[in-house]
Amino acid sequence: MVRKATVLVGLLALVGAIILPATGAGAATTLEVQVGAPLFANPAANGAPADGMRFYAPPLNVHQGDTVTFAIAGFHTATMLPANTDADTWVAANAGGPGKPYSLITADPDEGATGAKFNNTAILPSSLDCGDATAPCPYDGTTVVNSGIVDANDVNGQEYKFSAQINSAVGSTTWVLCLIHLGMRLQISVVASTATATTQAEIDTYLGQKSTHDARAASRLHRSLLASTSSTPTGGVVQAFAGYDGPHFALDHFYPSKILLRKGQRVQQLRAGVRSRRGHRDHARPARGHERDDAGHGLSGWRFAGRARPRSEVRASRRRRRDRQHPRLRELRSRRGERRKYDAIHASVRKEDR
Repeated sequence: MVRKATVLVGLLALVGAIILPATGAGAATTLEVQVGAPLFANPAANGAPADGMRFYAPPLNVHQGDTVTFAIAGFHTATMLPANTDADTWVAANAGGPGKPYSLITADPDEGATGAKFNNTAILPSSLDCGDATAPCPYDGTTVVNSGIVDANDVNGQEYKFSAQINSAVGSTTWVLCLIHLGMRLQISVVASTATATTQAEIDTYLGQKSTHDARAASRLHRSLLASTSSTPTGGVVQAFAGYDGPHFALDHFYPSKILLRKGQRVQQLRAGVRSRRGHRDHARPARGHERDDAGHGLSGWRFAGRARPRSEVRASRRRRRDRQHPRLRELRSRRGERRKYDAIHASVRKEDR
């Protein structure tokens, strides 16, 4: 009887030794990656109105069946490209510039030849039936899986998390990028079950280090830009920035905070890679008050200040302005070949106006 009991215990131990390791190796893991970061809330930013512009995780090694949850903090997407696709090539063909399949902006025929609208393929999730933690979207590496900008089932939600289960082949590599900021990218590699995968602790360490690094860099750049003053003593175009992009972060502010202008000068406003010109005809524009948006970002307007000009220059400018307004001068200016007559009338008009 004792011998039978001993044999039974031995068999149970053998079965346990075979089954338990297999269960442990096959257990799926969930990793969370933060996309973007509210750097303005980081003490290292010292109040700089900055947002992080990166996937805050190192290149990931995962096992088949693992789930990656993207915690989207900001105006971003987590878009998984087909496996083993070169990211630069894909972006050039599908997202670089308006009107492409995954471009943020596409044509709007309802608004005429120049009409434009947001591209639903880019801003909405690939599927409305998956994406949360309990039902992650399956990713097998054959097609694009896109988080979209917001949760289509909860457009008023303050927090957006998108989950995808990685089912692509062992040895494959996938690029994840943001369709709004195409330089934001993360690489995910599927490794064998016997290989070591990335841990959440490693991701958290990376997040802490990089977010603090980005916040400090944003603080330095913010202070430097605020200390600058834009002016051109000889006239011309003054450059100003509505927002400023740094390495892996963006500053949400107007730079410089003060612009020195002469009457008639123009400000060249630079923002988010889009260049536009604004004509300012006032000698000095009032300062705009400091505002804050709902997210707590600092928003400040430009303060325009006039420059004092020599009295002789002011008198010459007034003469030129009177000449332009005189009806006889306007009539003759439009006609060629009458330079002498113009000079005579020009002198006569000046004498009459004294």
